[in-house]
Formats: sequence, C-alpha cells, structure tokens
Amino acid sequence: MNNIMNCTVLSQVPAGTLSTPQQVLFTVNYLLGIFGNLLALSFLCPRKSKPYNAKHRLMLRCLACNDLAAGLGMMTLMYMKLYLPPEIHSTKLFCQIRMMWRIFGLGSGCVAIVMAVERCLALTKPFFYQKHVTVKHIKFCIFALWTSVVILVSLPLFGFGLYWTPCNECKRYKEAKLPKDIAYAYLYFTFGLLLTLSMVLANLAVVRTLCCKSDGYGRGGNPLVRRVSRNASLTYNAATKEELAFGKLMVLLSVMFILCWVPQLISVPLVQFWGKAKFTSGIVKMFDLLLALHFTIDPYIYVLQRWPEIRKFFSKSKFWSHKSLKSSSASIKTTHAEIVSQPV
Repeated sequence: MNNIMNCTVLSQVPAGTLSTPQQVLFTVNYLLGIFGNLLALSFLCPRKSKPYNAKHRLMLRCLACNDLAAGLGMMTLMYMKLYLPPEIHSTKLFCQIRMMWRIFGLGSGCVAIVMAVERCLALTKPFFYQKHVTVKHIKFCIFALWTSVVILVSLPLFGFGLYWTPCNECKRYKEAKLPKDIAYAYLYFTFGLLLTLSMVLANLAVVRTLCCKSDGYGRGGNPLVRRVSRNASLTYNAATKEELAFGKLMVLLSVMFILCWVPQLISVPLVQFWGKAKFTSGIVKMFDLLLALHFTIDPYIYVLQRWPEIRKFFSKSKFWSHKSLKSSSASIKTTHAEIVSQPV
C-alpha cells in the first residue's frame, strides 16, 4: 500500500524537461558533432588518407565511429522523449535502450586513453614501442576496454544498479537509493575517474618528456635525442619546434578531457547528497552538455586539424596557427621514426 501511495505522489511530479534554450544548445552541439565525425570519417576511410600510420588511422576511425554513434543516439533519444507520447518513451524497453547507449559515452574515453598511452610509449619508451606496440595489440586493448564497458553498463539489467523503478519509471543510476544501487553508482564513478586519471597522466608524461628534452638542449650537457625519419633526418632545432607544438596539443587534450568528464563524475555524489535541492537539476543538465561537448570536439581536435583544408579555416587563430598545426601534425608521426641518442 505504501509503495502505491509513493508511486502516486511521484507520478504527480512533472518529469524533467528541457527549456527551449537548453534544447537549442544540445541540438546545435549534437549536429556539430555529427557533422565533424562524418567529415572525419570521410578523410579516414580512403586507404591513402593521412595520417599514414596504420595504428593512428585505426584508433581515429574507432573514435570517430564511437562518437558518431553516441551523438546520433543521444540526439534521437532526446527528441523521442520530448515529442513522442508517453506510451513510447515511458516504456521499460526505451529505458533499457537509453541505459545501454552509455556504452558509447564511456567507449569514447576508452579509445582516447589508448591513443594517449600509445603516444606516451612512442615518446618515453621508443624502443619498447617499436618492438611491442602493433596494430594487433592496439585492437586487443580497444576491444578489451569496450568489453569491460559493455559489462559495466549492462549490470543494471541483472539487478545491480538502478534504471527502472517499481513505479515503472526510468531513472538514472545517480538517483539510486538502495545500497546495492548506490554501490553501482560509485562503481561507475570509479571507472570514469580511472579513465580520466589515465588520460591525464599519459598526456602529462608526454609533456614532461618534451620539456626535459628542451631543458637538456638549453643546458648543453645532456644527450641529444634526435629523430631519424624514414625519408629524411631532422635537425634538433626542427624536432624541438615540432615536439613543443605537440606538447601544446597534449596540454589542450588534457584540459578539454578534464573539463568535459570531471563534472559528469562530480554529478554522482552531487545527486546522492543534494538530489532534492532546486539547483541540482540545472547543474546536472549543464554537466550533461559538457559531456556531449566531448563527442563534438573530438573529431576537430584529433582528426580534422591535420588536414590543410581544415587548417586554413583556423589560420587566423593565434594558437591554431598554420605553422603550429603543421608542426603538431608532423610530430604526431613520431611513431614512424627511430630514436637515436647522441652526445652533444
């Protein structure tokens, strides 16, 4: 009887909706992401497309496909919930589809981490990288991480985690009240936190390595690290400029990853402790927009800035200058090169 009364009270509370400005923001963000990922895939699909490195091309394709699916799915589900009758968007099946679409959300972070670790090993452990890091190993890592995400997201279907209440309402895992559901919410929180920390630490390791090389050149007492390309040798000054531009790109990636992912993680304890506060709903929606922004900016940062046609559009920007982007694009190809230590 108490459950029936509780469900009656809850049913009288209007479901969370989006205001017109919020809907416009989400829609523009999704459309930009869909366009960017489609454009990225059009560059990556041809066999002779840049970057020529097969490992980079594989990871960029995985990232673009994942983000494209995430953007299309989230925009479609958003409009279905806003404009279709409750008989459709209030069903358990629709709730299960929404829940399972989180796979693409976490999947984007998994691919980004594999890319960050690949770059980190290429610069910090070059001999180990050339011997052990292959396309096969990268495929295995991406598949293993995606499999772990599928298992994590699917746990509520087996009773561990909240998604469907006894009142026949679709709820987010953050709104958990039972101990086992709260445990799942913090498991999800921990997994996302580990993804974020791994991404940031890998990129910081790259930046630290590049800064150490630059300091060593300035002092003149440390070994000179020279990259010998398959086609031509690079002088130290040219390599330094490229690597410093690459370091800027790593800093940008880390900052954007933190800005987009950390707020989403913070929303878990926020909803748990202040779920009934008036400000919580608006903050959570803003955090959702930041996460959606991650799927939009990925193709523009990872893929499209490498092509001359796209770089011309940003040529007026001080940070994204043609020279800087050309240098960062060339430095990303460091996996093609042999690392040779020579005394100054």
